[in-house]
Amino acid sequence: MKLLSTMIATLALTASLSFSVQANNQSGWATEAGPLVTCNYADGTSNYLPSMLCKKGGGTFNRN
Repeated sequence: MKLLSTMIATLALTASLSFSVQANNQSGWATEAGPLVTCNYADGTSNYLPSMLCKKGGGTFNRN
């Protein structure tokens, strides 16, 4: 019985955390590392990734 209660509590917590992350992500195109952007690098290449990773990699992006 204790195992069943623990499993139910774990499932409830996981579901509530999942819902809260989706509720806070209103744009639908954001991650914990920022919104997804087209990152342009000095060598002319580009990549679609979170803005924080773009900045850390030395890239630039437009803030529309």
